[in-house]
Amino acid sequence: MNRELKLDVDLMEPPVAVLRLSGSVDTTTAQRLEDALDGVLEGGRDRLVVDMSDLDFMSTAGWSVLVAKLRRVRSLHGSLQLCCMSPEVDEVHKLLEFQALMPGHATLEAALSAVRAGAAG
Repeated sequence: MNRELKLDVDLMEPPVAVLRLSGSVDTTTAQRLEDALDGVLEGGRDRLVVDMSDLDFMSTAGWSVLVAKLRRVRSLHGSLQLCCMSPEVDEVHKLLEFQALMPGHATLEAALSAVRAGAAG
């Protein structure tokens, strides 16, 4: 079930931000994800959590955006954590062997704890 991508950004205490994704990230919507991440980073937030609890699908275009933004986050000495992936999205996350690059957490609270602690990713 592919739905249009919806993005919500929750600016928490600096420098933390949570991006909530719903619907699908594919070649037609990946630019919106990239623009949202750029906006958050340009706003001085470098500790990011991407909440995927309502994400149905993430194409390679979406994963590419996250990897590119991870490089930028790391250059700022920040952290990028993922959370609440559906089994389908998590399966691709594992197949691409992204666990070491962008850790996936079962809950938003766990991801927030990791990002606040400055965990790698």
